[in-house]
Amino acid sequence: GSPKLLKMAGMNQFVSFYGDAPRGSSNPLAQYGQAVYEIGPDEALIIETENPDAPYWGISLGTWWWETIDPTNYKNSINGHQAVLDSDGKFRAVLTRRDPGVPNWLDPVCWDVGIILLRWYRAAKEQHITTKKVPFAQLREHLPADTPVVTPAQRAEEIDRRRRAVMRLYGY
Repeated sequence: GSPKLLKMAGMNQFVSFYGDAPRGSSNPLAQYGQAVYEIGPDEALIIETENPDAPYWGISLGTWWWETIDPTNYKNSINGHQAVLDSDGKFRAVLTRRDPGVPNWLDPVCWDVGIILLRWYRAAKEQHITTKKVPFAQLREHLPADTPVVTPAQRAEEIDRRRRAVMRLYGY
């Protein structure tokens, strides 16, 4: 659980491993990254990887108890089809309590502490995950200069698309 992960990796740092089918039925063709995050209302955690170049990959948030956070009404997961890579080819997600106006925002909703899960299936190369916690007010100084701005109207449309997709998944 989360206490064990925290002891292995530390706060806001990832442990990464490949699947081992005989030990817990994880997929040996997949690489996994796990972290415990802690974020305050005026902080942002930047999560960075190389270009994932994989048939499937994704990042998602959960509670301290490894529960899924509502993916219907909040942007707390991003997959390779939804992600925006930066001009240098890297993937950068920003976990922060309020919308920072960047494409790859992860919303922890009301959870100051929780888990981050990454998975790459058949990635072209091993992924290395770095993190950096910065003041929310200085976030843009720590991102590439050409990081797009996502307006509140664009974010509302994105959340609405998520909501419609989840509803379709469940037959509504």
